[in-house]
Amino acid sequence: MRSDLSHRERFLRVFEYKDVDRVPNYEFGCWGDTIRRWHKEGLPPSLTTNAEIERYLGLEGFDCLEYIPVNTGLCPHPKIEILECREDGKIVARDELEGIYEMRADIESFAKCIRYPLSTRDDWRERFKPRLDPESPRRFPPSPESRIARNELSARSHLYFDTFLQAPILYPNKTLFWEDLVETYKARDYPLGIFVGSLYGWIRDWMGVERLSIAFYKDPDWVAEMMDDLINLWIKILQKVLRDIKPDYSHWWEDMAMNTGPLLSPTLFEEFMVPRYRQIINLLEEHGVKIHIVDCDGNVNKLIPGWLKAGINCILPVEARCNNAVELREKFGRKLLMIGCVDKFAVMKGEKYIEAEFRRLTPLLEEGGFIPMMDHRCPPEISYKNYLKYLNLKKNWIASIRR
Repeated sequence: MRSDLSHRERFLRVFEYKDVDRVPNYEFGCWGDTIRRWHKEGLPPSLTTNAEIERYLGLEGFDCLEYIPVNTGLCPHPKIEILECREDGKIVARDELEGIYEMRADIESFAKCIRYPLSTRDDWRERFKPRLDPESPRRFPPSPESRIARNELSARSHLYFDTFLQAPILYPNKTLFWEDLVETYKARDYPLGIFVGSLYGWIRDWMGVERLSIAFYKDPDWVAEMMDDLINLWIKILQKVLRDIKPDYSHWWEDMAMNTGPLLSPTLFEEFMVPRYRQIINLLEEHGVKIHIVDCDGNVNKLIPGWLKAGINCILPVEARCNNAVELREKFGRKLLMIGCVDKFAVMKGEKYIEAEFRRLTPLLEEGGFIPMMDHRCPPEISYKNYLKYLNLKKNWIASIRR
């Protein structure tokens, strides 16, 4: 086996169950409190984002993976007005959609929703649907038809890259026109993703679990309308993207499970979501995209059959406390790909437990279709010293397994 495989070659070959010299070296980032702790323990204070930390530590992902910079969600993003700054470091903010949230201002953390912005069909049609216009010029980097002076564009780059996705890694400080991106990606040696979106997770964030759960039963036509509006948006965006660029994988976000199981019954999941996923997967596969990754925390065992039926074939982060990755592979076979699976609680406990965790997952690493990383963001209970120890042990482990 060649030892000079590119990052892209390793990524694709692992998920095709082909020989590789090693799997890509990914981690799933850290919580804000973790980064603050690590700054006191030796991490350079200039490093404040997960992508920066990953590159500094010699990792290849997950946060620093490359995505085509298009906005597939609400566009423009709702502006936020701060209503209150509290002595405990929390703020209360209201967005343009009339949602009100409490959150920490200084670190990455989950926002507590005080008032959800979506409660009626009129809310959806009046506030949300206008922001799902696929023709909005802010969804894409500018095209030749809209060419303006580059120095002017640079000053306004946030208008075109107002998503969580980073700018192209080959030109991190330069805003590119669409045709520049097309040419840049032709020569890439790294995996390239397209973030599609979320059918359940976004709507849940906008209206809350309780209200959405009731809507599935009392007003299913409205739920279907919202999901169809998202599907129609993604189809039109992807048709434009795929004319020029072929990504290596699609990426979805669907946090729709707890430790005990999904927030939505498998029956409703199969009825509402699986056929709609299939529409998007069919379009992507017509253009040669074969890897489809969904990010979903919690116990996803009952969701996997539906995802596989829809064509979504890779799950992450596969939290070890509620998913047995080895058993999942035995049950679903090679059609199921996985990223994650390394129990964060084992990393908390130290070297002996980390090595035991690697032994547990070695059969997957040997077989393929699997890239190991911690099964969620690194928590602040793990010191910087112990994290570096874990990374060194993992580096040696993945280097020792050649297929």
